[in-house]
Amino acid sequence: ILALNGDLHRFNGTSWNRETLNGHAPGALSGASIFGFNDNDFWIIDGSIMYHWNGTAVIETRLEKTGVWNYPHDGVIHSAWGTSSNAMFFVGDSGTILHFDGTHWTKMSTPTKENLYVIRGSSDTDIWATGYNPNTAESEVLHFDGTTWTEDKLSTSGTAYSYGIGDVVEFDSAGHKVLAAAGSTVFRRTDDGPWWMDGTVPNGDHIGIGFAAQSPNDLFVAGGWGVVAHWSGKSWKRYDQFYEPDNPVYGAGGASYRGNTLCIVGVKNGTSWVLLGQRQ
Repeated sequence: ILALNGDLHRFNGTSWNRETLNGHAPGALSGASIFGFNDNDFWIIDGSIMYHWNGTAVIETRLEKTGVWNYPHDGVIHSAWGTSSNAMFFVGDSGTILHFDGTHWTKMSTPTKENLYVIRGSSDTDIWATGYNPNTAESEVLHFDGTTWTEDKLSTSGTAYSYGIGDVVEFDSAGHKVLAAAGSTVFRRTDDGPWWMDGTVPNGDHIGIGFAAQSPNDLFVAGGWGVVAHWSGKSWKRYDQFYEPDNPVYGAGGASYRGNTLCIVGVKNGTSWVLLGQRQ
């Protein structure tokens, strides 16, 4: 497992160890995010600087030198996703989406100026980006079909417009496309049908950050106050041993779920908080 706070940390199954990255001073990666294919091919997104570890060396790209990004005027990049390191997409402030083909950087045309914080997809022709206005919590959900980015109706509907959508995942299930989006609550959609709101998430008003899933009936949400809840396809279960509704400095900053292992990272009382779950 790879995780970031101000530094890059690697978990080997027994202990966490701090990794060096281009000789960075401790804490230099504060606020960065990470996306990886495996432990020899991953990206660290640090505002306007992209670091790619290719198994041999770290390749550093300063976006202001590529001609596609004017930092700090254009803000920062928040998240990345791709099908390979030669087909990467990056999202950031002011509706920015960048594409990297392994050699060239391109700024893509998008229909929004809202900040985008998360990008995920199932292929190069089926990608979702989400974000919101931090002052109003107005949601933004975009979809890419391989040619054009368009605004999804979830972000303009009365149901979800003010819920600060922060994440989205998509699954192929029994011949259908099933989508789930999380903000202050969880929304679902099958194929091109209507979105509907799942109002049964325990203390859903405390969600908003972590969202990890492997199928429509096996997903976790995590957020403020240590909310961790699992959807089994029939009901939600909140893990009360982690829930502290009176603790204002406690919550998830991200979640990842692969195989039988769930990892949630965040902060609790001013220090890094890591939750590891193993399905037996």
